[in-house]
Amino acid sequence: MRKRITPVIEHQALEPFEPLLKEILQWGFDGGVRALEAAGYKLGDDLVDDKANECFKNGLFLSYAQIQPAIGVTCADLMRKQKQLSEEIKRFRRKKSDALTDIEEQSEAVQNRLAILRRLMDGILWVLLPGSWIFQHLVFQSRSGTSDPDELMKLVAIATEQNQESKRELHIVADLTNLVQLGDIIRIRWDDDGLYLRVQEIKTGQVNYKIDDLILTRKGNLSPTDLDQLEIELGPSARKQATRILKQRERFKQIQKIDQPYVLPESHRGDKVLQAFADAGKPPGMATYLSLLPHLVANARKDDIYVLGVDDCLFLVGVSEKGMKMVGDLEQLPHWVYHIKPETCVKTMN
Repeated sequence: MRKRITPVIEHQALEPFEPLLKEILQWGFDGGVRALEAAGYKLGDDLVDDKANECFKNGLFLSYAQIQPAIGVTCADLMRKQKQLSEEIKRFRRKKSDALTDIEEQSEAVQNRLAILRRLMDGILWVLLPGSWIFQHLVFQSRSGTSDPDELMKLVAIATEQNQESKRELHIVADLTNLVQLGDIIRIRWDDDGLYLRVQEIKTGQVNYKIDDLILTRKGNLSPTDLDQLEIELGPSARKQATRILKQRERFKQIQKIDQPYVLPESHRGDKVLQAFADAGKPPGMATYLSLLPHLVANARKDDIYVLGVDDCLFLVGVSEKGMKMVGDLEQLPHWVYHIKPETCVKTMN
C-alpha cells in the first residue's frame, strides 16, 4: 500500500513546514553533544566521566527547554488555523463549493503538523523518563491536549519561566504531548541518584483560588456541607470544579506513591483513572521493528536508498554505500527522506 506524504504535511496555502521541523530536530535533540564539544569533551566521555555526564545532561535539558516555546507557539498558531479551517469546511459543505477539497487538505496538513510536533515532545519524554512503563500511569484517555491556544500559551510561558530556575530541571507542558494527560506541567529533575517526576496543576481565577483556600483550610477534604456552601456562593460549576480538583489531588498523591507495579487501594476502586494506573501492573509489551530490518537492508542494497513506512509518522531508512555518495552531505539525508515515498507501509510488529 502506497502512502502519500508531502500533500498531507505541506500545502501551498500554508507556510513550509520542513524548514521549521529541521531546525527543531537539529537544535533541540543535539544539545547534549553540543555541550560536550563546547566543554572539550567528545561523545562517549559522558559514559565514563562524571563531569562529562553532568555536562551532557545539562546541555540536553537546556536544548529541550529552548525548543519547547517554539513548538508551543507553532502549535497555538496551528490550533487557531485549524479552528478557522473547520468553520470554512462547514460553510463550503453547505454551499457545496468546489473549494471544499482544497480546504480539507489544508485541514489535514494542519492536523498532521500538530501530530508531528506532539510526537517530538513525546520523544523528549521517551528519552528522559526512566522506563516505558511509567507512561501507563500518565495516559488515561484518547484525546490529546487543550483546544484553547491562549490557555496553551499561558502554560508554555509558565513552564519557560520555570525552566530558567535550574539546570537540573525540565518542565514540560502536558498539552504539548500525547503521553502526559494528568496535570498541566510535568517536572523532570535529575541528580546523582536518579531522575524524579512531579506533576503540576496550574490554577487561575478567583473561583479556583477560593476552592484551593477552602481545601487547604479543611486539610485536603471537603464535606458535603462545604460543597453545598460553595454552590450557594459561587454557583453549580464551583461544586463540579471542587469535586474535580479533589479527584485530581488524589490522583497526584497516587502518582507520588507509584512503584512498579502497585496495587490500587480498595478505597479508590471505581475511579477510572486510578484503575488505569493499577491496570498497568507490569511494563507493557514494547513494539519492535527488528523483524523488518532484513527486508530494509535487502532493498537498500538493491535500490541504494530505501524507506520503509511503519506508520504515518515513523519511517525506517536504509542507505547503501552508493546511496551515501548520492546523498553527499549527511545533513541532506532528512531532506531526501522527507520527499521519498515509502515503497511499503506496514504495521508495527509486536
